[in-house]
Amino acid sequence: MKTRWLIFVLLLTAVAAMAAEEDAGTACFPFLRLGVGARSLALGEAFVADARDAEAAVLNPALLSKNRRHAVTFTHDEYLADLTFEFGAYAFPLAGGAAGSVAVAARYISYGTLQGYDEFGVPTGEFPAADLAAGVSYGVELFQGFGAGATVNYVYSRIDDVNTSTVAFDLGLSYQPLNALRLGFTATNLGPDVKYVSLESPLPLTLRLGAAGDVLDLPRHKVTLFADGVYPYYDEPYGAFGLEYTMFDLVSFRGGYRLGHDTATFSFGVGFRFGLWDTVLLNLDYAYADYGDLDATHLFTLGLLI
Repeated sequence: MKTRWLIFVLLLTAVAAMAAEEDAGTACFPFLRLGVGARSLALGEAFVADARDAEAAVLNPALLSKNRRHAVTFTHDEYLADLTFEFGAYAFPLAGGAAGSVAVAARYISYGTLQGYDEFGVPTGEFPAADLAAGVSYGVELFQGFGAGATVNYVYSRIDDVNTSTVAFDLGLSYQPLNALRLGFTATNLGPDVKYVSLESPLPLTLRLGAAGDVLDLPRHKVTLFADGVYPYYDEPYGAFGLEYTMFDLVSFRGGYRLGHDTATFSFGVGFRFGLWDTVLLNLDYAYADYGDLDATHLFTLGLLI
């Protein structure tokens, strides 16, 4: 009965957020939509209720309230169409976590060298293009089981000799009503419209509501279901679903699926978590995600808990 109830809550949470009316459009800084960790990508990016360690700085800053150790994470990806994506974050607790946790994080994507053309289609030479987002996050437990967090990001974009920048904000909430159930909500990329030369576009504002439920939690085996409803103001809403099986608290097998997403469908991955020394834990995660006509991507994440 308990398992059925958890599954019902997971599905209801995703459907509720997907029920919002469509308000499709365009948005700038599309790299802000990219996932930052192999675990969350493998789970179909159903992460808002259970983002771990320093990755929470970007995925849901409210979950930094659960951080009790120094955490470092790095992600590298040779992304779609030969793009290169890098992510790094460091989180540390204040007063042992009693006063919350602070994190700093940076995302960088290089589009390589692009070929330019004039109005007649004649090549004009190659030029570089890249985007950067760097931010500071804070998350704290306001009362038992309820956390809140916020992030302020400086976002910068450059194409050839033209550049633009802005400040964007993320807000997050987390709530754990039961030991086996976690809920989360985020509103990301809040901020003013951005002007690039003569074109003015909004930030990729996205609302996300989700749940994570443990349907099996034994000393050596754990199974968790994840479901997110995602409402991007620039596109159609969609659902994200994930499943994670952890064995001996050492190795995790993950799978995910996006329902109604414009390009991504299924994903899967594996993660290892083991001690290097008495007080240091190492996380190694891998994810594969299928993007249909845009090919696939392989993501690798290294994390340390000290």
